[in-house]
Amino acid sequence: MSSRGVEVAGQWKVLDYPGYPECVDCEISIGCDAENPNQCYVSGQGVNTIMSEIKYDSESNEWERVHAISTCQHPSLRQMVLECGISSLVCDIRNFKVENGQYLLITLKNNVTVRLQRL
Repeated sequence: MSSRGVEVAGQWKVLDYPGYPECVDCEISIGCDAENPNQCYVSGQGVNTIMSEIKYDSESNEWERVHAISTCQHPSLRQMVLECGISSLVCDIRNFKVENGQYLLITLKNNVTVRLQRL
């Protein structure tokens, strides 16, 4: 079952991100709408700041991206890998699961699971 916005709101640090070791230690911020805890705002920064609005869909039991925006600095080829990982982490969330209030598992649309720790 997916965790709701109230549980996931806060500052998180990436501990493990299969395929994107460059993203380990990156910080992700999740804020939720006070009036609607099933609507959240997720942001992270590689070279650019990437922000996404997501909304929980109770029919599919998944989170769906409403929209996303990013600043437009051009990363080097090396930085593009980090940028791609952060973009996917912020924009392609399928589900959240909070463990012991301190760890967050984010399952992405491509079935990769990212592990984060609350800051």
